[in-house]
Amino acid sequence: MLRAAAVNKILSYVLRRSMACAAVHSLLIAVFVVLFTTVTEGSPDRPLQDSIEAAFIVVLILFLGLLLIYSLTGMFAHVPAVQELGFEPTPGNLSPYQSRAVPVRGGSAYAIRRARRILQKTDGVRIIEHEPYGTRVKAVRKAHDDAGYAQLIEITADPSEGATNVEVRSRPRFHLAPFDRGQNLVNVESIAAELSSP
Repeated sequence: MLRAAAVNKILSYVLRRSMACAAVHSLLIAVFVVLFTTVTEGSPDRPLQDSIEAAFIVVLILFLGLLLIYSLTGMFAHVPAVQELGFEPTPGNLSPYQSRAVPVRGGSAYAIRRARRILQKTDGVRIIEHEPYGTRVKAVRKAHDDAGYAQLIEITADPSEGATNVEVRSRPRFHLAPFDRGQNLVNVESIAAELSSP
């Protein structure tokens, strides 16, 4: 059972993330609607003040509706999904933007080849960009179990003395996705674990 302080942190994170996504999404929808109606109807016959008030009301209604939907989705779908995957529901684990650093023995080219092999055997992954003797590989993974969004996985290697520091990053392919049901967390944790094993 989660303590009250942990629940407050989770609730705070979910509300902040929901508010940010709802604000951006409602503004994008409003701009699209204004542009669409302007193109199809020409210039409006009403005064500019009325148009601004109407646009503000539409944005406010969209924002409140999306905020409610995203908040409920976050608390009742995303947080339980992260817990079911076996992770603590901390704000860091709840974020759809995940990153882990792993020291890997050997040079950067060796580390990237290992990362590439790991990605090739991972279900639903398609490599979209790689440098054969370089320091980076990028891949796309389709949504796990048809839940959430496709993810963009990027692995970079930075050589240092004795080992190579490999950074594994995973995020929703759709930048404005509010939540991911822990899919990006699973990506970075599983790839980092395989890279760190001998």
